[in-house]
Amino acid sequence: MPVDADLPKLHRGPMNLWVEDALTSEYLNGAWGEPRILFLIAGSSDSVRPVVKHACLNGAKNVFGLIDRDFEATNEPRWANPELRHFILPVHEMENYLLDANALAGCDVHNRGRSVAEIETRMLGVAGSLLYWMAANSVIKRMRQTCLDDFMARPKQGELHSEAEIWTYIETTPWYQHFPAKVLDINTPATIQGWINEAVTQFTADLGNDAWKRSFSGKEILRDVRGFIYDPPPSPVVSSATHDVDLAQSIARWHITNNCVPADLSILLGHIRTKAGV
Repeated sequence: MPVDADLPKLHRGPMNLWVEDALTSEYLNGAWGEPRILFLIAGSSDSVRPVVKHACLNGAKNVFGLIDRDFEATNEPRWANPELRHFILPVHEMENYLLDANALAGCDVHNRGRSVAEIETRMLGVAGSLLYWMAANSVIKRMRQTCLDDFMARPKQGELHSEAEIWTYIETTPWYQHFPAKVLDINTPATIQGWINEAVTQFTADLGNDAWKRSFSGKEILRDVRGFIYDPPPSPVVSSATHDVDLAQSIARWHITNNCVPADLSILLGHIRTKAGV
């Protein structure tokens, strides 16, 4: 969403939370049961950050953003920071919180008669099939971060007055000065192979315990297990994404009824309330 939109008119709730997609909005709306939060869907993590920053620059104290971690680092240790307004999940993505075999077995859209053990085995099997894909994505993301993190900022208007000053501006930035060494590093096969080994080792270890439910891509696993437990009514106009949202809403109902809302998310809600002063 462009930040020049009339955002103040959108921010009409006591608390306004920008999220990436409808599944996140619908699950949190159900699991939190907090009617004072207005959920706004940005469409991507890249869209969440600028609208929240724009709101902060304009003095809004009740506008927040929530994005998936993906292969980034979570900022969970700083969630309590009074100035922090965008939150990065400590799990790979929101769908990871739905990889709960008890909730999947007990939710009200489950109509295929699967047991908790069958659901757990199914999810673990899908996670295992994603091992090398996850490792590859992790390494590719690391390579991108190596090359582009701390990229040079654009000069301010009126800061430069000649062609020579443009070159001086570029060559004196830390990113430009360090880039040749970074390229040399990632152009060394041993470096990349080391990163591959690290990623495969870590994801393999996660498969040995429940850590995969937090570190692996939740979307792929949830989409598979949704088809395993839920046979929706036939409809030519309803998409798979809609069925995913139906499942998320159903799991939210089960989580709140059984007092099993993930602790991370309950803590997050507390921080949002505190920072919004409600």
